[in-house]
Amino acid sequence: MHDIAVPVSILLKDIKNAVEGAFSFVAVTGELTNLSKAYSGHTYFTLKEGDAQIKCAFFKNQQKMNAVELKEDTQYIVYGRVSVYEPRSEITLIVNLVIPYGEGMAAMKLKMLKEKLFKEGVFDQSHKKLLPPFPQTVGVVTSESGAAIHDIIKVARKRFPPAGIVLSPSTVQGRNADRSIVSALERLISRDEIDVIIIGRGGGSKEDMEPFNSEMLAYAVIKCEKPIVSAVGHETDSTILDLAASYSVSTPTAAAELIFPDKIEVMGNIGALLFQMDS
Repeated sequence: MHDIAVPVSILLKDIKNAVEGAFSFVAVTGELTNLSKAYSGHTYFTLKEGDAQIKCAFFKNQQKMNAVELKEDTQYIVYGRVSVYEPRSEITLIVNLVIPYGEGMAAMKLKMLKEKLFKEGVFDQSHKKLLPPFPQTVGVVTSESGAAIHDIIKVARKRFPPAGIVLSPSTVQGRNADRSIVSALERLISRDEIDVIIIGRGGGSKEDMEPFNSEMLAYAVIKCEKPIVSAVGHETDSTILDLAASYSVSTPTAAAELIFPDKIEVMGNIGALLFQMDS
């Protein structure tokens, strides 16, 4: 009998391998209870449904891409990896994402994509480029019939008239709009005279933001050697374009004000320098 007996540690390791291999990543709904935050920054809670419950560990590094506020006795969808904690023979859900139950799977998919791109380094500071102090030519990706391009031209003419503006038109909402935006961006990238690029549109609904939450667009943005300013008017969470671009502002008008120097201020600075030279 002793010949076929195995140590507890071996049995638990076998159980751990079987459980983690069978379930991997799962999405679970339930009510959050027993919420606690450790000094380390890790958060722990229990997800329960009726008499069933599972303990959850939400580690600090995974919380960076989750802006959601966790509240006791509230329904959530939790996405994570099933794990067995051998010292206590305990099944734990290692949390990757948490969203309020009412937001649904679409919001979860977006958060999963943001996390994927974050881990790949798409949002890293190393991809950000500085704006030129005096841009000669600014490329704009937006709808040719929308208000965004008119707002940008208006600000440019007021602040820095010598600058040129090149519109690369695209659709900015609806089916395959992300492909249209990427194609328009690539047209500008191929032009050497372009110093900086604005990608934007006016305000819109959460559904209107979908083209700017495109994985394909994120990769196109970080491959661009020119600085890109995201100027998508919205009041929701940051889009993937906002996170991938070198700069992010709230509206196309704000993008133009960021990019184009104020001619009055420029002339004032020149006058001050000339005065110092004469002194």
